[in-house]
Amino acid sequence: MIYKIIRSIILALMFIFYRIKITGRENVPKDGPLIMTGNHTHSFDALPMLFLITKRKVRLISKKELFKNKLIGWLFKTMGAFPVDRSNPRDIEAYKTASGVLKEKGVLGIFFQGTRSQDAEMKDAKNGVALFALKERAPILPFALVGTYKLFTSVTLTIGEPIYLDEYYGQKIKTELLSKVVKQIAEKVAALRDGDL
Repeated sequence: MIYKIIRSIILALMFIFYRIKITGRENVPKDGPLIMTGNHTHSFDALPMLFLITKRKVRLISKKELFKNKLIGWLFKTMGAFPVDRSNPRDIEAYKTASGVLKEKGVLGIFFQGTRSQDAEMKDAKNGVALFALKERAPILPFALVGTYKLFTSVTLTIGEPIYLDEYYGQKIKTELLSKVVKQIAEKVAALRDGDL
């Protein structure tokens, strides 16, 4: 109930303060495990990912620093976020939580670059999205956000077709395979951002 109230309030505020344009909603799977990922240029990017792409609750991987304040931490957890220690590539708790979301056929949100970046470039990409997708056999839903989030300006959300990795299932998950998948994701997100799809 609290989640639904917060969701309604944030959605109302977003549509009041921004001119939001969304395309590609028909590409969003209605059920089953799903990983959503896109470019990340602004701290507000989490809101479209959490509330504008799907009506299903999105479990968003967020940096642990956001949870230091008790009130803000409670708000983030209520919205579906959970912390990850970005300085620790072996954050077992975050890994278990993310895997558990997909095992339960839920929606996992993760920015493939790991942090804010002005470009959807391979040099900024991390292997986390590819690892979870291959291990849990979950499709990846790419999206692109364009906007500065200045009051009353446009925010454009473009959702691409899901990326299915069936051809790689059963293969040993090595760095080369992860990099190949991440490159595919980065190229798709960049194309969505640039209007090439």
